[in-house]
Amino acid sequence: MNIDAQSRPHFRPCPAAPSFVGPSSVAPVAPVAPVRWAASLLPALPTMAVLAVLLAMLAGCSGGDDAAKAKPQKRPVPVATALAEKRDLPVVVRTVGNVEPYATVSVKSRVDGQVVGVHFKEGQDVRKGDLLFSVDRRALEAALSEAQARLQRDRVLLAKADEDVRRFEKLVADGYVSRDQYEQYRSSADSLRATVRADEASVETARVQLSYTTITAPMSGRAGQVKVDQGNMVRAGADTVLVVIDQIEPIYVGFALPEMHLATARARMAAGGVPVQARVPGSANGAGGVSARGTVSFVDNTVNTATGTIRMRGTFANEARVLWPGQFVDVYVELGEVPGAVVVPAQAVQTGSQGLFAYVVVQDNTVQLRKVRTGLAHDGQVVIEEGVAAGERVVIDGHLRLTPGAVVEERASAGAASGGQAEKPGEAGARGAAPAEARQ
Repeated sequence: MNIDAQSRPHFRPCPAAPSFVGPSSVAPVAPVAPVRWAASLLPALPTMAVLAVLLAMLAGCSGGDDAAKAKPQKRPVPVATALAEKRDLPVVVRTVGNVEPYATVSVKSRVDGQVVGVHFKEGQDVRKGDLLFSVDRRALEAALSEAQARLQRDRVLLAKADEDVRRFEKLVADGYVSRDQYEQYRSSADSLRATVRADEASVETARVQLSYTTITAPMSGRAGQVKVDQGNMVRAGADTVLVVIDQIEPIYVGFALPEMHLATARARMAAGGVPVQARVPGSANGAGGVSARGTVSFVDNTVNTATGTIRMRGTFANEARVLWPGQFVDVYVELGEVPGAVVVPAQAVQTGSQGLFAYVVVQDNTVQLRKVRTGLAHDGQVVIEEGVAAGERVVIDGHLRLTPGAVVEERASAGAASGGQAEKPGEAGARGAAPAEARQ
């Protein structure tokens, strides 16, 4: 605040004291200057009072600098953790396979005629012997009747020929006819006997042909789409397929295994079998999909030199109909196990600029960032070869808010490593975790 010239106090110098010559020369001095200076201060008092108040406020603000500089205490970061466990982990080779039916039959007609009936629904389960199609049988019934009539005629002729042979046999013995006549009758009877046998075969053939007009299921399985509808003509020996039946209980899954694992697979097959698991990706039963277990039942006799793989096939009971012919599935071939491995959930392993790492919770509820070296992974679990010891607790959720030394609090216990949420092998890589199990 500026103070103008009129409000400033005026200090005037006192007049010079008179010389004392003697007592008679002393004169009284009037107190004019002090009174006028005091009067000049009166207009400035309100302004000075404001200045005093401002100075007091500044003093109060300067006294709170230490409080302003103090940082607020950070809250603990909520995280989910899991315990690192030491246990045996299977050595699993992952590949892609294709589901194949255990057996496939293409149903065709064995006679010529018109389809007069379809006795099943498309996609229906059928049993061996179930009626599928009916073909017009009138022409074949007439052919059977004709064959039966010929047989009956030839049997009568044969009976007459046999009677003639017996009669001429007595006459030739008595010398009434020649031996040549007797042999002629005997040859005729033998010829008719052969004709009767041929007629019997013709009747049987006609019966078989007539039976082909009712087309039944040659095996139990799942019927596919009807290829020929009622009213169409079919021919014997043609390439016209009426329906395809696939046997899906049990069922096969074919896959190619890298040749580097062939010796291990053969050794384990000789020791009792190679377990194999087929998992349907993207199915509704959890993130990892529904799965089925079986065993390797076939190893091809040649390695594919173009791909460096060998063809194998696993057999699955498929009682729950999890696998369907034509599906592509993730195949996990168990070739052994890693004993005493330290395993953690795959979510615990993250990828940073320095490589793979994990956050480990120590006793004072702070986290340490540790570089880790991982091994195989299976069913959402990763082997930690270096960096985390068994019994230590690792963070599996809430990594984004963490820094080394941050205080954490348990948000929701994930249980032991075996109790963590199982991820499909390969998802760990998408989260920045360790490589999945050995694969092609």
